[in-house]
Amino acid sequence: MKKIILILAVFISLFACSDSQINLSALRAADYIASANLVSGQWVSDDPQSGSFHYMGFNTDSAGAAALPSVAVFTGLPGNTDSGDISRLEIFNLVENGGFESAITDWDNNGTGATYSRDNTDPNRVNDDAGNNSLKFSISNVTPPAMDIIRFNLSHLRDGFIVNSNYIIRLYYTLRKTDDTLVLEYNNGAPPPGSQICCTWITESETGWIDDNTVYTKFPDYKNIDTNIIAVAGNYFCIGSYNTAYAKVKEGFIDDFRIIKSDQDYYIRLEIPYSESGRPDLHTGTYKFSVYVKGEADADVSPAQNRFRSSRISLGINNKLKGFSSLEYNNASWTKLSVEEFIQINPGDTIELKISSADSTFLTNSLDIGSVLIAGPELEYISN
Repeated sequence: MKKIILILAVFISLFACSDSQINLSALRAADYIASANLVSGQWVSDDPQSGSFHYMGFNTDSAGAAALPSVAVFTGLPGNTDSGDISRLEIFNLVENGGFESAITDWDNNGTGATYSRDNTDPNRVNDDAGNNSLKFSISNVTPPAMDIIRFNLSHLRDGFIVNSNYIIRLYYTLRKTDDTLVLEYNNGAPPPGSQICCTWITESETGWIDDNTVYTKFPDYKNIDTNIIAVAGNYFCIGSYNTAYAKVKEGFIDDFRIIKSDQDYYIRLEIPYSESGRPDLHTGTYKFSVYVKGEADADVSPAQNRFRSSRISLGINNKLKGFSSLEYNNASWTKLSVEEFIQINPGDTIELKISSADSTFLTNSLDIGSVLIAGPELEYISN
């Protein structure tokens, strides 16, 4: 009997020792990145770059120079968040003048009868770029396969197309006269016989739209030009009007023309080591990664800098990536967003955290250029 009691005492002692070593209360009280705020230099930017052009900026501009957010945005953070720990994370538009707030230099009409100009008379356009100009166009359908068009020269992109790379093209457009089909296309090869522009066609149906009634939509919300584009002479993005029966003038506006290289990751990253002075070691369980986010202030969404607010952002913890719509945060106040993940930890393991001003969780359906403000990242152990 004494032997059994002794064995039980040893077992209980070992169990108590193991429990004290884990110390769940200490784990839950720790901030695993307290010493790694956003301005500490420990966060790593993937910083994709082509020549002198940077696709992404972490407190930097597209040339790599410092570009911190204005002091005015420091207000409104919770009291336990360092007011100096505010950063701008931005993916840059490959189009130099995507908001049409400067003179139009990269578009032409290919010698057709189409006309275009910089204009601010569209009453229904709510601009995301804090400017009020759009590109106004007038395009006619003529005898097929001829076509009046306007086109953007893709060789004028800020980095130029890279051979065998993928890109996404996005824009907003508004039509004033519609009873047939508007054609949006990009050039990725030889034109078919009889065509002036040609390439791969993306056709937006307008069936049921009413003449002289402005319609506002996005392209391509559900159709994405995300393809392997070969860098050859004469690459264009074209907008035309097509009707096999008769000529019809089509008038409208284009705004917020954006192009992003889509085969590139756009994150800042932080690796959390297994052991670090001042906090418990990593332990198997569920972790919660949080960060405060805020949309750019109107004054900082600068048409001169071609800056747009991010429409979606994402947070990652190891292999778990979560996207957030801009409907889940705003430009007036700070919002705390988070992602949780159960992680099996072995001695020596690390945890990787990611923040992006874009969202690739839905692949091409969600990836876009844009800027967001971030502050106060935290990593917490919340359960075993």
